Amino acid sequence: TSFIFFTLDMRPKLKAEGIAGPNGALLGERWRALTAEEKRPYEKMATDARETYNREMVVYKANDRASGGGDKIRAFDGGDDLVQAKTNEKKEDTNAPKGFP
Repeated sequence: TSFIFFTLDMRPKLKAEGIAGPNGALLGERWRALTAEEKRPYEKMATDARETYNREMVVYKANDRASGGGDKIRAFDGGDDLVQAKTNEKKEDTNAPKGFP
């Protein structure tokens, strides 16, 4: 979101002002105090980042399908019986005192 880009920009400035530690509340206050015009560059960064992400995801998914990666994922999580069998397995606790399960 645009707020994330604002915080990335402001954290070094807060540090330069000598403000250290958790400062989410202060950043929130400063964000709310900005005018729409002052927020615009951060909103543009967020829009650009979202567009870049969407373009890269299309390429990633196309490459994943072409390489068969999607089938591997479906094969892995497609078997409820396998998941249930693993859940029901009991492992011996080698750190437990003798006589304890």
